[in-house]
Amino acid sequence: MTASMEAGSLVIPSHATGFGFSLRRSGGHLSRSMMLPELRLLFAAVPATAGRADYRAAILEGNALGKPTFSSRQKSE
Repeated sequence: MTASMEAGSLVIPSHATGFGFSLRRSGGHLSRSMMLPELRLLFAAVPATAGRADYRAAILEGNALGKPTFSSRQKSE
């Protein structure tokens, strides 16, 4: 199933929540850009076989995204 446009907004299919998408109408998914440069940094910092905990550790403990504060790391994570 692909996402569709409805009244000018993107509709996220419910099964996409397993990949980290949110169905809420507020929060980080709406207030932030997709941060593609940071995704590239993150993917370069962890192996392809990494699990969720590895990504979290790379962001929070390893500062793979180069954020200036721990708070900004938490928000990005």
